[in-house]
Parts: sequence; C-alpha cells; structure tokens
Amino acid sequence: MADPECPVAQESRNSLGGGQSTDHLRKICCDATVAKHSKDRTMEYRQTLLDIAKRYRDKFRHVFVDEYQDINDVQNAIIKLIQRDTNDFLVGDVKQCIYMFRESNPDLLKKRCKELADSGLIEMNINYRSERKIIDFINGVMHFMMSENAGGVEYKGGQRLEAAKQGEGQVEIVLVDIRDKDSIISEGGEIARCIKKLKADGYKYKDIAILRPEVSNTGKDIAKILSDMDIPVVRGFDSVDTSFSEISVFINLLSLIDRGTSDIALLSVMRYPHFGFTETELAKIRIKQQTRKTDEDKSFFHAVRTFREDSELFEKVQRFLDEIANYKKLSEALMLPDFLMRLRLLAEFSEYAITSPGGVSAPSPCSPVKASPVAFPTVTGRSHTFPLWSNVP
Repeated sequence: MADPECPVAQESRNSLGGGQSTDHLRKICCDATVAKHSKDRTMEYRQTLLDIAKRYRDKFRHVFVDEYQDINDVQNAIIKLIQRDTNDFLVGDVKQCIYMFRESNPDLLKKRCKELADSGLIEMNINYRSERKIIDFINGVMHFMMSENAGGVEYKGGQRLEAAKQGEGQVEIVLVDIRDKDSIISEGGEIARCIKKLKADGYKYKDIAILRPEVSNTGKDIAKILSDMDIPVVRGFDSVDTSFSEISVFINLLSLIDRGTSDIALLSVMRYPHFGFTETELAKIRIKQQTRKTDEDKSFFHAVRTFREDSELFEKVQRFLDEIANYKKLSEALMLPDFLMRLRLLAEFSEYAITSPGGVSAPSPCSPVKASPVAFPTVTGRSHTFPLWSNVP
C-alpha cells in the first residue's frame, strides 16, 4: 500500500505536471514545512519582543541616553522601540565619539540634532573649567582640524567652546628635539623646567598634572627624571599595590567603624586620599604621644585619640574622628547593603578607584567579591550580622 501524499506534495506534483518522484516531492514537503515552522517561530519571537518593548514603553515616562554619539544602530533600534513620540532626552557630542571600532554611529546623533534644531535642541558649549586663553587656543586649533568630512562636524556655532571663566589663563608650546636617543631626557628636563616655573609663580605641586599618550614605559623614565630633580611625583601607572588597594582601605574603614583598634587599619585609612594625612603628620602625632606603661597606651590608635595641640593638624584629626563617628551612626541607621553603598559615595571610593593604579580595571569596594570570602570580615548590621562578602550589591 502506497503512502498517502501530504497535500503540499500533491499540490506540488500537480503544479509541476506530475513529473517529479515521490521522494523528491517529500523533500519539497519537508522543506516547506521547516520554512513555515521557522517563519512562525520568527513571527512569534518578534511579537514577544514587541510585547516586551510595549511593556517598557508604557512603564517609563522618559528615555534618557548619555554618550549618544557612541551608540550603534542596534542600540538605537532598541531605544526607538521603548520611546514614545518625543519623550527621549539625549546627551552627546560628536567630537567625543571613540567607539567607531565597535560600529558606533555618530550620524544618529547628528540626524537627531537636525530634527530638533527648531524645537528641543540645547547646545551646551559653555566651558566652566578652563580659563579664556586656554579655550581660545583650543578653538584656534580645532577650527582648522574639524570639518564635516574630518571629524563629522563644522567647528562653529554650538560646536565652538565659549569660556565662562573671566580669568586669562596661559598656554605655552614647548618644542623638544625627539630625534636622538636622549629625547626622553630632553623632554623630562623641559617638563621639570615648566613645573619649577609654575612653582615659582605660586602653584603647588598637587595642582600640576602631566598627561601623556603613553605612560607605562616612558612615563616611568620621566617620573625618575623629575624625582632626581627633587620634584615629587605621584605615579598612576605602576602595578596595583594590593596592600593599599581601595578594597583593603574600604575593609579597614569598616573595621574602624565597627570599633576596630588595629594600628595598621587606622594608618591605611588615615593615608587614604579622602582623609589625606601625610607621613610627616602621622610622625608628629606619634612624637606628641606621652610615654605610657601599658601596651594599649603605646598604640598609634591611642596616640590619635589623645592627640592635643593648638594647630591645624589637631583640627584635622578631630575632623577625622568626627567623620568616623558619623559613619558609625549611619551604620546603625541603615541596613548593611544600603550602608555600604552610602559609605562608598561619602568616602569617595569611586573617585579613588578610577585614579588609583589599575584605574577603572581595579576592583570596586562594592563589586561582587564572592571569589575570596575568607579575606573579608564580618560586619554588624542594624538587625543582623552579615559576612561582608555575601552582601555587597
């Protein structure tokens, strides 16, 4: 008994004049069934995505997008799916597009700016950071460097910077011969000359920064040249010192807040840039300590608590102790996860993580750290005691 043909195969045989074999027609039937199934699944998947988009479109009143110049076409399509009419708020600068290698499309921002040119476009070209001469210098350079074909925009109108500060500022171009093998020595010498001139004009070393396109190799050479010329250098390109990483300092700060009395924890926290005690100041606190009989009285923790003298250092110590006391009160008022996040903000650990060796690649105090739970202490929360490592958001 012959197998009955499916309707698709029968219709195909009739349309082709009956000249095809049964096996061939069954293959056509199978391909047609797979194609129909695939189409149905695609339509079902598309409808699911549209349903999800509608849910978020109804949920959010506004859609905010930062760094819009760096999004790609796929990301833009997602944004379009969840926005309603003109409820989008976009922030971007075509001149700052740095992700072309991953298909970012600054033309999307340019197109949206043209659409909003007469209503809704705000050009934020006023610079509140730099002095007028610096802004004038930048404008003079960028005017000749940027055009529609080179850079994506004409450097004029809302693209041109305006200085908000009334001061003059200063720009100096120093040319160094880099053709010989001693070019780094020459460059380091010129940088040292500029720094010493700024110092003579009343600037402090901490007000001076050196920016270079490459620091891991030549940066160390220049740092050594400056150090040899008695110019203090804080380097941001060494390997991460885990003994003074933000994770370690964060844990030490938690220990102090939780009535810890470790000298090592106290010293690391006081040296942390947010509190900013120098080695000289720490030495003065130790020297001021009176001779005591017990081991507890000999601790640096005790020296800080009993430090007394009429000086700015005394006021700095009191501010430090008051801040620790305030953190203690905060820890008693908040649940542990909320307290950790608040402490991270108040003590500026995000800023420290970005500027410390390792930069943004360094682990954040509020990143998941479950990989090494034994390294983290237990911290008492308002209503329960939690292992710190299992509750960091």
